[in-house]
Amino acid sequence: MASSAVSGVPAAESAKIRELITQFKADKIKVNTAMYGIMEILMRHDGAIQRVFRPHQVAPHFQNRDGKLITASGVELRAKRLDGVGFNKKLFEQGAWCIEDNPLTREIAKKALEHFKTDKRFATFHENEIEAGSVGAGHTNHLVASVIDEALCNDPDIAVNGRYSKAHWFAKHHDMEAAAAGVTWWTIKWPIVEEHPEIPDIFQAGLNSQQNVGEGDHR
Repeated sequence: MASSAVSGVPAAESAKIRELITQFKADKIKVNTAMYGIMEILMRHDGAIQRVFRPHQVAPHFQNRDGKLITASGVELRAKRLDGVGFNKKLFEQGAWCIEDNPLTREIAKKALEHFKTDKRFATFHENEIEAGSVGAGHTNHLVASVIDEALCNDPDIAVNGRYSKAHWFAKHHDMEAAAAGVTWWTIKWPIVEEHPEIPDIFQAGLNSQQNVGEGDHR
């Protein structure tokens, strides 16, 4: 079976992806149909693989949350909820999807770093460390990075002297300490997105809509 010259996915399967994208564009309510259909194709042909990343290796993708990426206030809201109900690594990993950064352009890393300049509460990331951009679980991932960095935090209910406390979080939430060492992400290879640039938009819409239904607009 012939493969796409760009992504390596068989041409017939790549055509199915384009059909799913076309259906999504015509009717956005079909986002989950498109997303799960694309997921199945990518998993079947190694277009999406599982990789373990440390929190600072995954920044928010520039198309996440319709171009808003993540917010520091959203990270704090996520932190407050998880501090009350408990941090669960397996639950985190269920929504952990990301896009591999293009090693030639480094667009995901560069745009994320520009975004992080907009709020001093964001954790500290470095371009040479970032390998992928999240389209799901972005706020949760950034929370773990913020705890590692003991970044600034405005909410006195979850802050110690105006910062996230690593001692508090790791002692109370053992799964977070495990997540700090590495989390398994489904990672879409960058050539796939070069061929189908709509994929990040579909995945962020589908994954974040599921989060919104269950837990509020904090991912």
